[in-house]
Formats: sequence, structure tokens, C-alpha cells
Amino acid sequence: MKERLENMLKTYMEEFHYPSAALGIIKDGEKEIITLGKRDLEKNLPMEKDTIYAIGSQTKAFTALGLAILLKEKNLSFDNLLKDLYEGFKMEDDYLTDHLTLRDGLSHRTGFPKHLSAWYNNNFKEPREFLKILGHLTATMPLRYEFCYQSYFFIMGGLIIESLSGKSFGDFLKERIFDKLGMKNTFVLGSYAPDENKARPYQFKDGKFSEMSYNYEFTKYPNGSGTIYSTMEDMLKWLDFWVNGNEDVTSKETYLEVLQANTIIREDKNALNIPHVSNRAYAMGWFRETYRGMQIAQHLGAVDGFKTHHIFLPEKNIGISLAVNLNEAGGSELICYSILEELLGLEKDWQDDYLKALKNGGQKSENHEKFESPKGNNFEKYEGLYSHSGYGEFKFFQKDGKLFVHCFNHDIEVLEKRGQKYIDFKAYNLSLPMDFKNGNLILKAEGRKVEIKKIK
Repeated sequence: MKERLENMLKTYMEEFHYPSAALGIIKDGEKEIITLGKRDLEKNLPMEKDTIYAIGSQTKAFTALGLAILLKEKNLSFDNLLKDLYEGFKMEDDYLTDHLTLRDGLSHRTGFPKHLSAWYNNNFKEPREFLKILGHLTATMPLRYEFCYQSYFFIMGGLIIESLSGKSFGDFLKERIFDKLGMKNTFVLGSYAPDENKARPYQFKDGKFSEMSYNYEFTKYPNGSGTIYSTMEDMLKWLDFWVNGNEDVTSKETYLEVLQANTIIREDKNALNIPHVSNRAYAMGWFRETYRGMQIAQHLGAVDGFKTHHIFLPEKNIGISLAVNLNEAGGSELICYSILEELLGLEKDWQDDYLKALKNGGQKSENHEKFESPKGNNFEKYEGLYSHSGYGEFKFFQKDGKLFVHCFNHDIEVLEKRGQKYIDFKAYNLSLPMDFKNGNLILKAEGRKVEIKKIK
């Protein structure tokens, strides 16, 4: 079995250009870790079971569990209003300020979207200061109407943990979860982890690997949404908790509430979906779904230079974890569900078609090549600093006869396609149409036009 799994992982690693990968499996109480490739290409260091990597949004499940533990101890509920749990809570819409609950925020049914341009342009701030932008950003759906994935309310969840426990987010998780599960190499921020044992974050472009900056070089503070770094050895201890429980951490009743589906996810007919998956929903920090008639919990994690994926089936006593050190890495779902079928002895009847569709989709998304520098050189009128209370600052300047903007912690060349100017932020696959009107910046984000005023 191990040899078949290793060969499968190696094949997909080559297909998707992973520098390295770690695969962890729990089945019937037994644990297996397979590591392949190089965590550090320059130093030729291998990926190992204790190699440290970013887990991204898999942090959310830790936040949800921490809150579940505290709410029970404090005789509170996930259905308590956020304005009663978080001091100074303020949304742009007063109705949301008065009616949003903690459960709404953690199950993505607030009607509030990702607002990625605002997120990336403010995520260097301390979490409490960062969350002030909520009062200046618009919800795009009614409350409890539709699944809208975002990360803001998990950051708030981390701060609620601090106010309820009287401890820092990191200290609480370490004392109440990490230590009790024996997770000795898990850290709430990557900069807290020993550098010599970290996997390096890479991107793959034009047939070459290049090293990226770690996400904590911009997101400098721990938060409840996506800053944890860990190892495959520790992640299997974490998955074992979800598969089998651990009364030293909390009761079964408490952690099962975290797994309770709260928000139905409508099928996206235009998306590439894993076959045999149905009944998708979101709990708190976990997606829930049915796969070939079996109940599954799963979640992805993605930050600069890393991609992770967990799947577990309590009824089958199976857990699977995958980690790779590649930005915007493809194929994690394909790998994890294929591994699951191998463990269950099921026939693999969809992988070839899925892989072909995935590769075709990747080719269609190569629209960055069509962008060009704007024609002309009369850019002086655009130079200056533009600011918005929610979207942050955008500083336009000229360099080598081209127009640039400093935003998202980067200097980005303003590009053009079919006469439309764009801020094209390749690192996060974010392409924002923009223009200038009446001396101000007009940014199209989340399907709406936002006016960002020039201040100097």
C-alpha cells in the first residue's frame, strides 16, 4: 500500500511541479507519513516529517475549536451576538452590526464577501486595527442567504478567544490544544518557528522555480484565520483528534458542534468539481460533504508559497493530510480524493477526465500574457496617493517611463487590456479593473465600483 501511495504522489508531484510534498495518513489507528522532494531547493534539503510549513486557512478549525471550548466554559453560545462578544464591533450596515452572531461569522453566512483587495492592502496591520475596515466595506448578499467565504470573522474569533480567556491567542491554543495533543512543532506565526527546519515557499513560472517571501513578512501578527505553521507529524495528531476525539481537550459534544453543517453551498455549474461529491455545506472551520454516500469533513489552506489539504471520515477512521510548498498549487483535491479511494479500495473512474479538465482550465486562465503597458507617457496626472478607509492606500508613481502603483505591499506595474487599465497582482491571482475620474481612482472590486480619493 505505501509503495502505491508513494508512486501516486510522485506522479502528481511531477504533473503539478511541486518542489516537495508531505502526505500523512491515519487509518484504523495507524499513521503513515510519506515525504518527497526538496523543502529547500538551493540547499538541497529534503521534505521530512518534521519539516515546518504554513497551513493557511486550516488555522480556522483551531480557532473554531478554541471558541467552542471557551463558550462552553463561560456558558455562552455560538449564537451570541458579535456585538456582545467583541468590543467596538461595527459593520457598514447597522442591521448587520445588530444581528450578526458568532455562528454567522464562522459559517460564512454573513453576506460579506472576501473583499480581497481590501484584505491584501491592510493585512500588515495589527488584527484589532485591521478589523476596523469592516465598518467601511459593503456586504454583497443578505444575511443568512448564501455561502460567502471570507476570513475576517475568524480573525475576530481569535480576538474573542483572547478576551474570553485573558490570554494571547497563541498561548491559549498552545495550552489548551497543542500541548494536550503533543503538537510540539506548531506555531501561531511562522516567524516563531525555527528557520532551519522550514520549507521554503516557491512559485513555478516559465518552467522555473523562484523563492517567495514568507507570508509573515507582511502579515506580522498571529490571527485566527491563517497564520499557523506546523509539521506533518503534528497535523496527524490534529487529524487524529477529529477522527477519534480526546477528552483531555474537550468533550465529544463540544467538538461535534464545530462540525455541524450550518450553511448550504449551492453547486457552481461553472466550477470544476470532484465527481461523486454532493450535499456541500460549511460548518465552522470545516467544509462538510457527502462523497460516494460517506460523510466527509475537509478544508484547504493556501498562503504565499504553500498549499495544504485535510480530509477525514470519522465513520471509516480515516484521515488524510497533504502539504506542498508551491504557490497557487493545483491538484490537491485530486490527490487527496484519489488517496482516499485507494485506502477504501474503490475504483478510480474520474481522475483522467478531471486532470484533463484541470489542465485545460489552467491554460484558459493564462490571460496575464495579453496585458500590455498603457500607451503614451503622460502619467504625471495620475501620480499621487489615493486613500480609502476600507481599501487602504494606493500610491501611483512613474518608473522607467511606466506607471506603477504601490499597494498590497508590492510595487505593481499598471497594465492595460482592450483599453482597460488593471492592477494585476499575479502573486495572488488578483486582477482589478481601474480608471481615474475627476482626479480620483475608480477601482472595480467585488463586482462594484469604489471611488478612492486622491489625498496628495
